[in-house]
Amino acid sequence: MLNELVNIESFGNALTVHKFYQILEKDKPLVLNELRKYAESISKGQFYFQNMIWLLQSTKIITIEDNLIRPNFEINDFKNFCELINKRVIEELIEHDEIVLFFKESIKYNSNEEYYYILFRDINFMYSSLRDILINTKFFSKEKNILVINKSVNDPFFSKYARERRKISLEELKKRLKNQEDNGRLAEEFVLDYEFKRLYSHKTIGKIKMISDIDVAAGYDIISYKSLESSMLDRFIEVKSYSAEKKFYWSKNERDRALELQDAYCIYLVNTNKINKGKYEPEIIVNPIKYFFKEDTMDWIVQTDTILVTKI
Repeated sequence: MLNELVNIESFGNALTVHKFYQILEKDKPLVLNELRKYAESISKGQFYFQNMIWLLQSTKIITIEDNLIRPNFEINDFKNFCELINKRVIEELIEHDEIVLFFKESIKYNSNEEYYYILFRDINFMYSSLRDILINTKFFSKEKNILVINKSVNDPFFSKYARERRKISLEELKKRLKNQEDNGRLAEEFVLDYEFKRLYSHKTIGKIKMISDIDVAAGYDIISYKSLESSMLDRFIEVKSYSAEKKFYWSKNERDRALELQDAYCIYLVNTNKINKGKYEPEIIVNPIKYFFKEDTMDWIVQTDTILVTKI
């Protein structure tokens, strides 16, 4: 039923939806037409009433049988009600394979302020009503032209989103060989574990994280600390894997971020044939722009493999 929510102009505000939900009782289902009269008194009439019904029914927050409405959850607190809507809307987007379409792979990470966000304009217009209800229920907080994702929903949401994004990527990007995909993922997880071990006594070690599943345009895979003395995230790691010949592809976006971050940017080279061997450590290249393009670097060959051609 998610398709019924797409292209709807508005569901009203979350407080109105909550007031509507509060009059429902599990043991005393109400007739649909009786509820309509009440909804007209708290909303903008029949138009928003039907939209509220679609929202609550599509997200399985209510059940309608034989023209009777019954709530599926006993929640009176407004904050908990908003959290329920957030959870159910996201779950419905995932269930119908629309979560990646909703976010358009445009989620980014602000490492200074430590939050994920998306530009307001990057959410498809067809989902504008869902976007607005998620703003209303505090899944998003709007700051100028960006939507910041509430930190309290980060872990459960992003674990689901990351799985779906990888699933869609594998379906849409068939040209990527499965072996390369698996090795890349294995290398990223190895480096993440390596960083946790390297910095095990850091007082804010929990801030070390892999962001490549979420912010696909970051230009690096993992955010970490340079040392135990670091008070803020100051190491941005791009993981490159290989199994035989030591070579890798380095995108323009990754090079641009390396140029911007300089000594804070590192490439971790991982031989996937050795990661299960005892004390193996990745090869770490600090400031790779400086390293690869200085005149006395003789043990690497840098080749331009692709050329961007733009009509002017």
